[in-house]
Amino acid sequence: MVFPEYALTTIKVKDDRKAAFRLSQIVPGNGIILCDDAADPEQDYLAVHRLSCLAQRLQIDLVANLVEKVECSATETNQPCGSDGVLLYNTNVAFDKDGRLLAKYRKFNLLQEPALNRTDSAEAVTFTTSFGVTFGLVTGHDLLFHKPAVELVNVHRVTHFVHPTAWVNTLPFKTGTQIQMGWSRTLKVNLVSSSYLHVEKGYSGAGVYRKDGTYRMAIGLETGGEPIVDFFDQEDAVDLTMKNFHTESDALMAEFSSTLLLNNKTAETCHGQFCCQLEIEADFGDEDHFYQLVAFSGKDGAGIQIQACGLVACANAEVASCGNALGESEYATRASFNSLLLKGNFSSSHVIPSTLHSESTLPFSFRGQLARQWHENSGWLFGLALRQPIKVHTFALYSHDYRVSNNAAATIPCLISLLCATVGLLV
Repeated sequence: MVFPEYALTTIKVKDDRKAAFRLSQIVPGNGIILCDDAADPEQDYLAVHRLSCLAQRLQIDLVANLVEKVECSATETNQPCGSDGVLLYNTNVAFDKDGRLLAKYRKFNLLQEPALNRTDSAEAVTFTTSFGVTFGLVTGHDLLFHKPAVELVNVHRVTHFVHPTAWVNTLPFKTGTQIQMGWSRTLKVNLVSSSYLHVEKGYSGAGVYRKDGTYRMAIGLETGGEPIVDFFDQEDAVDLTMKNFHTESDALMAEFSSTLLLNNKTAETCHGQFCCQLEIEADFGDEDHFYQLVAFSGKDGAGIQIQACGLVACANAEVASCGNALGESEYATRASFNSLLLKGNFSSSHVIPSTLHSESTLPFSFRGQLARQWHENSGWLFGLALRQPIKVHTFALYSHDYRVSNNAAATIPCLISLLCATVGLLV
């Protein structure tokens, strides 16, 4: 069972230090079964004690996310101590079916979480379940950084991941399911992602992803009341209301270069020296459409190096509209692509496919080809090909802070996570 990020505290603790302190917990060392303590737990241990007992009572392995409290005198971190005398971490805890604490991981790549602290360096944390499978622990936007997620794959050879997250869906490249599935597919690992649901603010998107590019998916869509969660195989018919799928728009889109697709079968666009080529076979009918080939290479508002290259259904001919809500490009639900080939030269060897159906809020299961090749003068050439009829909102290649050395023949695996669900994909 995997609880989402902030499921036990709400997202308020990201910004409110007093709320984070009030809800924080002391997490004991690994190997302790807190539930065996007959005494009533103190408030500082209450949630950890109850999680231990829950795992023991249900006889399940369990991962949860909480705010961990560490007295400044009890740590060797170089991070400045708060005026409250503690360090507060966004921490995942893992228990086995006996209620024993197996591991804890303190989130390193914080995103808009000013109330919380982080460790001096990224921790590579794994745990082995009662059923004999070793998982890596990562949280939220760790997937977009080399450490600790990719390092767990390349150095520690981890092939299964648990990923509590509070992901804000951002178009056109970064809805939660797009990033999760693309990361899993590229790194060839199994991933369980369990997401905080607050659809009015864009928080949703969770799933169990297999390393072969297929998945079982859970996603919340309803705009009011209790969220709806649907579980289905990717082969099943999908009939979801895109207008109720809340998203943010990537503020960088206005800086992208773009080429508007008319009836052409090939297109190219360049952002400086970074170029993107597209070959298509498509049936747009007689309807007006605003598909654009877009490209960007540079730093985002947080100073993170980004490279993105892809086909996107936009609301109009302005490239900034390519991040607009799905309902503003309804023509994409009627246009059909019979084949797609996307190519770009990237400076990083770690590039993920980012795909999104125009008829649903899900990526399409990846039965296409993803290839890469190192070229001395132009970096890594990536190709993404699909040879089956598909209705597309986004078909892209995306790189975010995955800089590694140019001898990077390093292997890459994947991750697994799900919304409070038992994992059963280990075949």
